[in-house]
Amino acid sequence: MFHQHQLSAHLHQHFLAQARIDPITGDVISAGDRVVLCKACGSAFLTESWVYMGARHCGQSQTLPKIPSTLPTLHLKKQRQTETKAESKIFTLGLMRFLAFLLDTTITAALFWYKWYPLAGFYWLFKDAIHRGSIGKILFGLRLERQGGRYLKRGRLIFLSLLRNGIWSVPYFLIKMQGSGFAVLLLVFALFVVVEIIRTLTHQQRFIDLLFSVQVQKRR
Repeated sequence: MFHQHQLSAHLHQHFLAQARIDPITGDVISAGDRVVLCKACGSAFLTESWVYMGARHCGQSQTLPKIPSTLPTLHLKKQRQTETKAESKIFTLGLMRFLAFLLDTTITAALFWYKWYPLAGFYWLFKDAIHRGSIGKILFGLRLERQGGRYLKRGRLIFLSLLRNGIWSVPYFLIKMQGSGFAVLLLVFALFVVVEIIRTLTHQQRFIDLLFSVQVQKRR
């Protein structure tokens, strides 16, 4: 025994609007047809087609007792799979951006450690404008670009590299400061750094990138 439904143009408008096609006959399911809905995947069949298949689909014989008011289960599963893949790509890209930043920071710190100050300063400030980008971005296949995937002109790239990377020099100047305001300023900057890291890991643009309509993306 299985559930079958007589489609009404008035009662089942949402279902008919999906323009379902019977998988067996290839006919568009329309008002007045009697249909059976597979409980496992939500696929719709004309009653004759369901009987023709031996009243079974997806390895089972259960059917839905009523017409669903939302997307069929099969579509929902595909939608969830698509969303999961998208979320995975977003997290992966965010992680790559963070690791690239961490690698470039380590390289700069190493140069400072060996007292190659001019080279360290030059690399840190201009790392986004050097040829194909910083070592970290090259290794992880990233680049700084305009929103929409367009390349940045060399002059603008140099300007943005100075601005984006120069801001991380703020702690140095804060340390040189004296007075009661130092601790507050340092705390504010620390919070700013945390927020920027979180935005990077969640594939959100840095505030400064939003301001200048640029983004760090995978090379195409």
